[in-house]
Amino acid sequence: MKRLFPPPCVDARRRGAFSVLVKRHLSLFAAACVLAVGPPAPSVEAAPGRAGCVTTAERIKGEALQALVTGPAETLLARDIARAEREFEALLAGRSGLEAADTLTAFASELNTAYSNGDPLQAEANAKAVVYARRALDEFIALYGEEHAEVALAWQTLGELSSRADPSDPDNLALGAFDTAYRMSAKVVGATEYETALYLHQLAKAWGRPNRVGGDAARIIQVAGWFEQALTVTASLTCKPDMPQFQLLEYMDTMTLNGRPRDAIGAFQRWQARIPGWEFAAAQAGMTMRDAGYGEEARELMRIADMEWFGRDAASPDEDAQDASSVSPPRP
Repeated sequence: MKRLFPPPCVDARRRGAFSVLVKRHLSLFAAACVLAVGPPAPSVEAAPGRAGCVTTAERIKGEALQALVTGPAETLLARDIARAEREFEALLAGRSGLEAADTLTAFASELNTAYSNGDPLQAEANAKAVVYARRALDEFIALYGEEHAEVALAWQTLGELSSRADPSDPDNLALGAFDTAYRMSAKVVGATEYETALYLHQLAKAWGRPNRVGGDAARIIQVAGWFEQALTVTASLTCKPDMPQFQLLEYMDTMTLNGRPRDAIGAFQRWQARIPGWEFAAAQAGMTMRDAGYGEEARELMRIADMEWFGRDAASPDEDAQDASSVSPPRP
């Protein structure tokens, strides 16, 4: 299990629990009101930076996080969510401070990954994952205060889990969480730091879904600007060389799925020379264009990329898999 995105020890946790909860829900309500109008402009003051690609999530590795909830996780795999929750609450009762916050994060993540797509238990587990992520966020705020890198990561995790629980996200919970994570990280970690750029990229992805863009040209241009801003940071670093190619692919796919394949081609032309492994982004983005009905643009992209294998309008899944395997690196 990978920690999605994260989180120290005061009795004020109990004393301030109610006020923290009220503040957080008011924050979400305000975010939803803003988001109903359109994407916010994520400009914030820069904070002192950190070196390279160090992120808050690296404080505790995925294996260590998973080890915090081994018993309940095994029960989830035995397909008994209710018993897993009882076991988890008994486990949590003996923990406090940072360990409790991490334990809540771990269980939320386990719930989110326990069942595959189409499993009848998936929807229930994903919804409960959001509940535990909310509780984890409350713990982080009680431990660190309203503005801290760990709290930003907790907001990011809540956004990730909310988005997966309900991709349509009618209440804009994920959008509000992603926006809060980005703004907070920019303030306390640094607006031009790697971690903050990852949050901004995720915000751009969330806002760039066609059902959110709704054909609004100004909105998709703003989303494209966020993708560009995030890539400017990640492509300038050598410590995570694979990340920019995945970000470029998601940027290009977002443009294509919003009916702007030539904007995707333009993005590729701007970034090709700056991103190692750009072949992967070009190949996958070309498939997206072709499958979305933009065969002409797909062929143009392949011509620009000088990739001859894509010289057709349709392909079988097996051919696609074979073609993509020649340019696909392992995911970071």
